[in-house]
Amino acid sequence: MTAFSLTIPASLWLAGGLFAAPPVAPRPAPPWTLGPAPTAPAAPVAPASVRGLSTSDDPGFTVDASSREAVRQLHRSVYGASENVPLEWTGNAALCQPGATAAAFQEAVTWRINYYRALVGVPGNVTLDSDLAPTLQSTALIMGVNHFIGHDLPDDAHCYTPEGDEAAGKSNLAVGATGAAAIDGYMLDPGEGNAAVGHRRWLILPQNRVMGTGDVPESGDVWAANALFVLGDDIWDPRPPVRDDFVAWPPSGYVPYSVTPLRWSLSYPDADFSAATVTVTQGGAPIAVTLEPLAPNRGENTLVWHFQSVDPTDVRARWPRPAADTTYDVTVAQVRVNGEARSFHYQVTVFDPDVPGPDTVLPELSGPDTAPVGSATPYTYTALANIPAFQWLEARSALVTEVEGADEDLGPFVPDTSPGYDPRAQKPQFQTSKCFLLTHSVPEDQYLTHEKRLLPGAHGKLKFETRLSNATDAQVAQVQVSLDDGSSWKTVWSKAGNADDYLGDLWFNPVEISLASYAGHLIRVRFVYHYVSGGLYIPWNPNLDWRSGIGFYIEDVAFEDVQALSEERFHQVLAPTPVSFSPENTGAYQLAIRGLLFGQFPLEWGPVKSVTAVPGGDLTVRFTGVQVVGGQFQGELTLDPPQAAPQITVEHAPAPIGPWRVDDAASVMVVTPGARYRVLRPAADGAGFLRVRVR
Repeated sequence: MTAFSLTIPASLWLAGGLFAAPPVAPRPAPPWTLGPAPTAPAAPVAPASVRGLSTSDDPGFTVDASSREAVRQLHRSVYGASENVPLEWTGNAALCQPGATAAAFQEAVTWRINYYRALVGVPGNVTLDSDLAPTLQSTALIMGVNHFIGHDLPDDAHCYTPEGDEAAGKSNLAVGATGAAAIDGYMLDPGEGNAAVGHRRWLILPQNRVMGTGDVPESGDVWAANALFVLGDDIWDPRPPVRDDFVAWPPSGYVPYSVTPLRWSLSYPDADFSAATVTVTQGGAPIAVTLEPLAPNRGENTLVWHFQSVDPTDVRARWPRPAADTTYDVTVAQVRVNGEARSFHYQVTVFDPDVPGPDTVLPELSGPDTAPVGSATPYTYTALANIPAFQWLEARSALVTEVEGADEDLGPFVPDTSPGYDPRAQKPQFQTSKCFLLTHSVPEDQYLTHEKRLLPGAHGKLKFETRLSNATDAQVAQVQVSLDDGSSWKTVWSKAGNADDYLGDLWFNPVEISLASYAGHLIRVRFVYHYVSGGLYIPWNPNLDWRSGIGFYIEDVAFEDVQALSEERFHQVLAPTPVSFSPENTGAYQLAIRGLLFGQFPLEWGPVKSVTAVPGGDLTVRFTGVQVVGGQFQGELTLDPPQAAPQITVEHAPAPIGPWRVDDAASVMVVTPGARYRVLRPAADGAGFLRVRVR
């Protein structure tokens, strides 16, 4: 989380007859405050040994950046999976104990690093050296405790260790962010001191494959801090193949707007950029750019520029969400490589990954609407490019009829909130009633998530009442929907506090949100109290007068034409093997399937297939419609009920009494998997009889 101070004012002032709290300013350390990027040490005299590399040929994460959908899948799954993973720090700042972080948190760091490297087109198989973790934890703790950032830590710093000081000189450093969020900061490289984008250059150096991370969270007066080791021996290895020969960020191809930096760069080993020029056009119109000063010894030689319309020194500035996919033509000319002039031309298309494109395909199950109990009924599904593994779900469902108001408990809502307040709170102006509450005890996002997967109908709605009180314009109440079980979220309703009238709502107001656009698809729903980094905020104050309220209050949450899943069972299947559904009881079931990127990162669920399980019975086999067409016998074979992967054998005999033998001249063609087949046999082989065996 971003590090800020939290100072609750002792006094309140009177406004509109009710008490309102004054806002609090964030701590001076803004998000992603980066130290200067480390510079390359002297090359070793002897070839360096590469530490910790796997002997396998696993390429790690890869992506076809020319495919909008492939980049969209990578972002929504891998990037989403590395978001908000708990740090679970075991250290103690007061005792100068650096501690450790959770394995899942460290894994999320590698996912975020390799996400960026895959987009850039360099090997996405970076691993973390666990032996480096203790010293890097010390580095992060020293920075966080002393509110200091730099590659030469003061000897008299509190919690100082020589090992932590040495590691600082070989690491990207950040305060105000940890883990995957710090990786975002290094790739954006904002601020006045980062014109050379040195942090980015070390992260995407093609031969850099072993790194290490140390992280401490914000706690009391301790700043959040990250130290990412990037100067291992592998930086001297031969350059591996890269996708585009050059290394650019943003890269050639598609890139999500949310990770697009204000400073753009192009790297090439030993290139001379002293006379280089950059030309950028959009829709044929030129865009004025400013070149940043050259800075060597930070990864590969690199040229950096930014659009003159943006300010890359503003650490809070971000690329805006585009209304439509926007393509930029980039030409970098007058580059000298090995004494010869070269030019590099490529296109960057900035897009919104929350918006499906014309190449978006969701896997859809096909098969019968009924399935017999006790039998395996096969269902086929849509193939997805480069996705060999799928997960499918079978579940029961029922309409959501309850109205949730937190009077007794939180019901189906699961809180993810900061310490210091109860998300089941007293309802303002109602001393004996309870409601849901999200508020800022510290300036970080607060969540209340419905625990069920939900299935909206054609008239699906979410309805609730809300009151937003004592909130600044940096505090935003939101409702979000996810199509991929929470890997990514889309805001479908929002309301910010009032910068001119902090008191806000004086009563509860009804809200109605249509979910019709999600009809037939599985979704997750959550309430969010979002904090806009760097803005003023009003912190939770338990002593505030009960009539006024403070934060995002939620009451009487209800759904219309929305079902909740239950009795869920998950299965995995490799394409193109059909799904085999074997219901145990009669009644309605919901089936859905989704792809697994790299075999482990879930993509969006495809449309739900509703199936009714009916009483089972004996298998009936019908062999009908035998005729001669074009010199071939043709017959239709129907199985009732359908069977999963049936074994079909065709036999031939000169007379009905036999002898029957397997007919090698016959073939069986699939019409509907498990249900209908066509039997073919040359008619020129003479008269006889055919029969079919099904097992």
